[in-house]
Amino acid sequence: MKLNRRGIPKLLSFVVEKKNINFDFVDENSKDPLYYIVIASNCERKKCDNLSNYLVDTSATLLKQGLTYIRELEKGMHEHGNMISNYETKVSKCETKISEYEKK
Repeated sequence: MKLNRRGIPKLLSFVVEKKNINFDFVDENSKDPLYYIVIASNCERKKCDNLSNYLVDTSATLLKQGLTYIRELEKGMHEHGNMISNYETKVSKCETKISEYEKK
């Protein structure tokens, strides 16, 4: 499945830190990058010339973790949107009551 069909842009940027045997996502501003890793999905792997070393991860683990992270952020945004909507409704009701009291 192509990422752009799911609304994912062509470029995603994440900062990961190795902890024990796993890599975890961390705040971008908390670490200075030591390595730059490029992940390509749904693309044919081409030969990498003139590189001292490179890693090919065909498991898509980091990509899946990144998409999970995005879904968590989207869920949080949705929850915050609902909270804001509820507060706006409460404010509107309070304004209506205040207007009614002022008319009396």
